[in-house]
Amino acid sequence: MPKVSRGSRQLCFVINLEEKAEYLSHETKVNLIKTTTLIEKILSTLLKGDILVTDMELIISNADSFTKLISVVQRKDSVVKIQNDYLHRMIKLRQKELQVFKTTMADVQDFINMCHRFAEYKMSDLCKPGILEEIKDFEEFCPSITAFEIPDDVMKMLPKLLQYDKGMVFNRMWEATGHGAAKRHGKHLSLEEVIEHVSEPVFSHWSNVQERLIAGSIMFTEFEKHFGRLDSNFLKREIDFFVTDGNNSWVQERIKQWEQYKLIRNCIDGAHVILEVVDSYELQGDFGPIKLIASVVNLGTLQLVTNPQWITNTELTTLQLVTKQCRPQIQTSEHFS
Repeated sequence: MPKVSRGSRQLCFVINLEEKAEYLSHETKVNLIKTTTLIEKILSTLLKGDILVTDMELIISNADSFTKLISVVQRKDSVVKIQNDYLHRMIKLRQKELQVFKTTMADVQDFINMCHRFAEYKMSDLCKPGILEEIKDFEEFCPSITAFEIPDDVMKMLPKLLQYDKGMVFNRMWEATGHGAAKRHGKHLSLEEVIEHVSEPVFSHWSNVQERLIAGSIMFTEFEKHFGRLDSNFLKREIDFFVTDGNNSWVQERIKQWEQYKLIRNCIDGAHVILEVVDSYELQGDFGPIKLIASVVNLGTLQLVTNPQWITNTELTTLQLVTKQCRPQIQTSEHFS
């Protein structure tokens, strides 16, 4: 005797109940009607895309049984009969939509964590339900994710947004902008407000800094604001977050320009200290190069690509040597002054 599966036995039992309803108790009939109505409701939400995610996952894991169940509970007087093949393809469509959502979910989850908001949603909250009849190529069809009412342009920039957030510079931008917006509103922000007043302005500002950093047109003062506290190892790591299309040929040049700027700035500070000592002790000599370097007052407003021709390498080397040799005396004079 062939073995009959548990699912087949259950279906046969349901069929027998329908065929011999007159032998059922009133309570059993009521429960059977409730069950049939519930299954038909689930089918309706499945077709429209309003089905709950938990229900959809249950159907996906039991697609064959669900298809057989639908064929059993469909009433004989139903105007529209759902064919098994159509139902299988509809389940696959919803499964594909759910899968695309899940692959995006990691980014959305991190973004929601950044925005301090999360919730449970229906399929129609996660994506725009596809219409099976309008899909020409099922394999090429890509569901449109609408999760958490995040605009498409924000969804597209999420991967970059979350990648940038691994860096200190972007994180500081995000925190400062977010806290500032919350303070202006006098309350915690909603997700829509975070998108409007935080993510979009930060991403726009980041892109602007990125463009000027790559071109070298960023001011030294702004570069220092973003990167000034970082040592050489962390500096390259942070600048690498601004690299686009894998082209990082400019990174080392910016680091070199920044190191040169710090050297010149230190020399300018040293020049001022040396001239103070010269004036205090009425020292004699040619301090022209040192006075020239000390006369620079707006170095920070220069762009990184600027080549300070007014200070030669010889003058820098000389000032470094003088500063180094005079440092003990300068520190001693400052101690007793």
